[in-house]
Amino acid sequence: MRPKHNFLDWQQGGYHSFPITSTTPGYISAEDAALWHDFEVLLGESKAGHFNYVPRALDLYDATESWLIGGACVTLLGDAGTAESFHAVTKIAEAMLNPECQVDMCRILGAWGKLAVVPIMVNSWVELDGYDDREAIPELLSQLLEATPGPIAEPECFESTEAYRTLVGQAYESLCEKYGTNQVVVLHGEAFGVRRLATVLLESLAQGDLNPSLRRKFEANTGLDCRPFYSNGKLQPLRAAAILEDFLESASARSYQEGGRYFFAHKLDA
Repeated sequence: MRPKHNFLDWQQGGYHSFPITSTTPGYISAEDAALWHDFEVLLGESKAGHFNYVPRALDLYDATESWLIGGACVTLLGDAGTAESFHAVTKIAEAMLNPECQVDMCRILGAWGKLAVVPIMVNSWVELDGYDDREAIPELLSQLLEATPGPIAEPECFESTEAYRTLVGQAYESLCEKYGTNQVVVLHGEAFGVRRLATVLLESLAQGDLNPSLRRKFEANTGLDCRPFYSNGKLQPLRAAAILEDFLESASARSYQEGGRYFFAHKLDA
């Protein structure tokens, strides 16, 4: 059996859909909810800072027949991945086992955000020529390397694959030179920081827009309940801005180290 409802929806409950109860939006039946059990256990342990459970999400991804559960595992691995799990994901990505898996591994690496993943991701895009879902990869690369979506997000505008690869390589080398390493976590062409992320979200809201993936990243790092960002799938900019402003004014905001990754306010090792 496969679950019918996606509880990990970033315009609805996100990580705060779990644990699932009969009052959770989208609840169908106890039988359907039970199909999320294995993922729910891994998420619960991760929320508590027990990250030794996270690599098991890769096993669940491999074993499940459900694209919903598989997608949830990809999300959790990207947001709460440890050095051990990213090492495993990198090896799988380099092996290029099959197109669907390759794109999913790139989704994990893109969410991780370490600058060092860029060559693997662009090589994957090149190797997956002809596979439609590979177009998710340029969007991920753009989020890492560009302040706003630009030419990296639009490879179809280039005369050749090599021209696109060259542009991505130049952006990558520029950031490596700027930070003196490829081991920095980046977002929108700058070193990642949770406080900066909150500011980016506020700037997006001021323009009347918000990429749900940024809500995901903020909720994942801080553990704050971002369900009020949306109502019935519609963005609530005033409510969202209030949550972000309260966070930036809080003492807890100052506890986040620049360049650090967190999951539900617990520091990650990679």
